[in-house]
Amino acid sequence: MRLGRGRAFLGCEFLGATAFALVKWAGAAYLVWLAIGMLRAASASAPVGDRADVSSRDEATASSVDRARNLGRLFRQGLLTNVLNPKIAIFFLALLPQFIDGGAPAKLVSFLFLGAWFVVQGALFMIAFVVLVAPLRRWRASPAWRRALNAAGAGIFVWLAARLALVERT
Repeated sequence: MRLGRGRAFLGCEFLGATAFALVKWAGAAYLVWLAIGMLRAASASAPVGDRADVSSRDEATASSVDRARNLGRLFRQGLLTNVLNPKIAIFFLALLPQFIDGGAPAKLVSFLFLGAWFVVQGALFMIAFVVLVAPLRRWRASPAWRRALNAAGAGIFVWLAARLALVERT
């Protein structure tokens, strides 16, 4: 027996509502998991930042080859995170076409040029940001301040999880 149009639509509506609920609850659970980790760090006797201080001192004594490997690994990790992030592709596919003339002979070239220009501007901004913020590496917050920041961050994540869990699909 063949389903009518209305019934097929209701089936898609049900699947959409189910997918929305699954993503919503998974997101809320992930935020709560992050909050629990931040609360653990806030209640720990040695804050997470102190452990990072030890590793940064060890890294400072490492050879230049090891530092270059670490930087290469971090670069690859960041590159893969951005390349495999579907939101980036959706962003470019939604934003850039509106700036390309419909009668342009080389739409693909225009699209690639706009994408490359976006990458160049982003890289220049991040380089400027790193140059301006790098001197702050010497400043270390006190353990009490770090614990307070972790506790406040955990509270914000729990609040966001609650808001996400209570959101209704429109």
